[in-house]
Amino acid sequence: MEGRQAEETKNTDLSAETAKVSFLSLANTTLRARRWILVGMLVGVLIGVFYVLYAREYVATAAFAPETGRSEASRLAGIAAQFGVDILPGGESEAPEFYVAVLRSQDLLQELLRSRFAPREGGETAPLIELLGVSGGNEHERFRNGVEVLRSRITTGVDQRAGVISVNVRAPWPHLAEDLAKALLEMVNRFNLEKRRSRAAAEREFIEDRIESARKELAQVEAELESFLEANRSVGESPRLVFERERLQRRVDLRQQVYLSLAQSFEQARIEEVRNTPLVTVLDSPSGTAEPTGSIPIAVIVGALLGASLAAGLAFGRDYFRVVEREDREEYAEFQRLLGEIRRPLARRASGEPGASNVGRNASA
Repeated sequence: MEGRQAEETKNTDLSAETAKVSFLSLANTTLRARRWILVGMLVGVLIGVFYVLYAREYVATAAFAPETGRSEASRLAGIAAQFGVDILPGGESEAPEFYVAVLRSQDLLQELLRSRFAPREGGETAPLIELLGVSGGNEHERFRNGVEVLRSRITTGVDQRAGVISVNVRAPWPHLAEDLAKALLEMVNRFNLEKRRSRAAAEREFIEDRIESARKELAQVEAELESFLEANRSVGESPRLVFERERLQRRVDLRQQVYLSLAQSFEQARIEEVRNTPLVTVLDSPSGTAEPTGSIPIAVIVGALLGASLAAGLAFGRDYFRVVEREDREEYAEFQRLLGEIRRPLARRASGEPGASNVGRNASA
C-alpha cells in the first residue's frame, strides 16, 4: 500500500516537472523569437490594413413604402360581384414581399446591368456590367453572372407592420452605390406605374363593356315603368297596381345605382390608366448614405494576432525539429531523406532540366 502511494506521488512529481519544463520551453521559445513575433505582428497589421483599404466597398441604404391599392379593391369589388366577377386589384401581389421579389428579379437586374453609371461624381459613364468587371464565355453567360453578382450586392428587409421595405446596395465606389439604390427605387416605381396602368386598362375595358349593358338594362326597366304609368293613370285606387308600380320603381332605382357606380368607376379607371404620379413613397433617400465596409481597427487587431501566431508557430516548429534532430536521429534522417526526394524533382522541373518528369514519377513510385 505504501509502495503504491509512493509510486503515485513519484508519477505526480514527474508530471508536474514535465509540465514545468514544457511551459519553460514554450516561454523560452517565445522570448527567443520575440523579434520575429514583433515582425510578424507588424507584417500582419500592414497586410490587414492594406486589404481593408484595397478591398473596401461602400453600402448605400434606402427605404420606401409602396401603395397597396386597397381603396380600389373596395371600390370595385362590390360592383364586380354583382356580375359574378371577382376582381381584387392589389391583393397578395401588393404585399411587401412582392416588391422584394421585383427588386431581385432577373429582368430588372439585367436592365440595371445595361444602364450606364459613373463610378465617381462627374466621371465618365459606362455600363454597370463593365464597372463591376463581370465576365463570361458569351453575352448570355455574362449577363447571367452579372445578375448573380447584383443579387449578392443587394440585400432587402421588410417591416411587415409598417409595410416598409429597406434596400442596401454594395458597390466599389460610394457614388455608384447611391446611384444604384436610386435607380432601383426608380425602376420599382416605374414597374408599379406600368402595373397600375395595365390593370386600370383592363378594368376600364371590363367596366366599359358592363356600363353599356347597364345602360340598356336601365333603359329597358325605365321603358317598362313608363308604359305601366301610361296604361294605368289611376294607380292609387288599386292595391295591386300600387304594388306593381313600386316593384318597377325599385328595379329602376337599382339599375340607376349600378349604372352610376359603373360610370364613376369608369372615369376613375380612365384616370388611373394615364396616371404618372409616383406610387412609391421614398422614406429614406440613398443620397449621402454610403458607408465604407470593413473596419481598420478590427483589421489591425486580427492582422496582429494572425502575424504573431504565424511567427510563434514557425519558432515552435523550428525548436521542435531541433529537439527531434538531437533526440531521435533516425526519424529525423528519414524525414530529411523523404523531403529531399520531393525537393529534387521540383528543383529540376523549375530549372527546366530534361527528364525531370520521369524522375518525379520514379520518386513517387
